[in-house]
Amino acid sequence: MLSFALAHISYITAFGFYPFNMSAGALCALLGAVVHYIMYPNLQVYSVAVPTYNLLLLVMVWRAVSRVQLFEDLWTWTKLCSCFGGILFAISDTVLGLREFGLISHLVSQQQCQLLVMITYYAA
Repeated sequence: MLSFALAHISYITAFGFYPFNMSAGALCALLGAVVHYIMYPNLQVYSVAVPTYNLLLLVMVWRAVSRVQLFEDLWTWTKLCSCFGGILFAISDTVLGLREFGLISHLVSQQQCQLLVMITYYAA
């Protein structure tokens, strides 16, 4: 988890904070709060590490999404691909976390979770 957290910090630095795009940040914060609310009771010894990692992950997604300005005709394929990659990586990590802490095992099988994680991870 530490190496991925460091990678997210690198992505955040590379993506920068312009344009700021507060609405994308608010949406990421809302989704992060929902995931945190669902996961937190089961984190136990990871009650600091996992929320910190999730924060870094969502800031990375926010910065990737913020770079894409479709309506102002300022987008590039690189920005669009980094946006989709960030979103797919967040989906992969969220499913992995929910599975790891036993929160979706009653909904889908272990194999289905693994398949979704690997598809989104490699697509990112």
